[in-house]
Amino acid sequence: MKLITGLLLTTFLLKTASLENPSNGESHSNIEQNPQILTKPTSGPVQEPNPSHVQQPAAPKPNIDTKKPNNDTKPSNVKPTLKLNTTDTEPTPGDGYLGPAQCLEKKYTRLSCAKVFCPPWMRCVSGECLCKIPYKCPKLQTNVCGLDGSSYTSMCQAQAISCRSKEAIFSHFSPRCQETDQIKVTLKDSGSHKVLEINTEKGKMLVCGGLWDMAAANVVCRNTNPKGAATGTKARYDSLEKNIKWPSECVDVQCTGSELSLAECSIHKPKHLNATSEVAVANCYKEPAGECEKFLCVNGKCINRDRTCNGVDDCGDNSDEMCCQRELEGMRFAVVQVCVFLGMR
Repeated sequence: MKLITGLLLTTFLLKTASLENPSNGESHSNIEQNPQILTKPTSGPVQEPNPSHVQQPAAPKPNIDTKKPNNDTKPSNVKPTLKLNTTDTEPTPGDGYLGPAQCLEKKYTRLSCAKVFCPPWMRCVSGECLCKIPYKCPKLQTNVCGLDGSSYTSMCQAQAISCRSKEAIFSHFSPRCQETDQIKVTLKDSGSHKVLEINTEKGKMLVCGGLWDMAAANVVCRNTNPKGAATGTKARYDSLEKNIKWPSECVDVQCTGSELSLAECSIHKPKHLNATSEVAVANCYKEPAGECEKFLCVNGKCINRDRTCNGVDDCGDNSDEMCCQRELEGMRFAVVQVCVFLGMR
């Protein structure tokens, strides 16, 4: 009887233990199906999860202020992105001043009203400045004297006639027109130079070399060659021919380059000449031998490419200044200067 009772008690204890502790096989299968479930053993340290199976949160981006660098650290080998070059004032081939090609193909000049304004004695027709009819010019109170001895109601009227005849007419402003007061320019030989002598109401004088430039030289030389001057040349007063009695005074002239004579330019007050003074000399253009391998102006004149887009009318028709992609130092002043002198008339 005691034996049977012991067997029953042992069986009951085994069943109770099996209910409290599941089999190892079931435990391993549950872990394999749910790898992210953490189990805590009955003894020993806590097991950490495998980082390859656990999704880590994204790390926040550091807040770096790039606008305010640390004053304690100095940048090394840092090159500025903008370079200013104030020494080069003339373009060289390949600098990108002249162009673009689409503009050059249109052969613009100072008479291309697609690019510039026409003077008061001309009107814009289909992109070209054409001569006005003289009677359409307004009548002004100031009388205009012509080189032909006639008087005109305005400079616009005199210039409209010049525009059609291609000959200079304007001389000066005066209520009475006398031949002795006419402003005329003559070229006098002095060795290899042709010195400019200008007749004014104050007598004959030379042209000072101080403001003499290509624009004024083109105006003088166009009377003998439509392509104007080669350069704006100057000579010392003491280098002129000794056996010729030269005037002792000179006047500065400033031109835009579009005038037909120096009478249309701005003429300044006379200056006394000394031995070291410079006077203006005419160096008119001569056709080069062969084809032009430099810059060919619209009027056929050949000039160096470094004389384009410099604010100076080297061509004589301003075609070297009509297609410029960049502005040179001093060029803006040259453009303003032209506008001012056009407005004076």
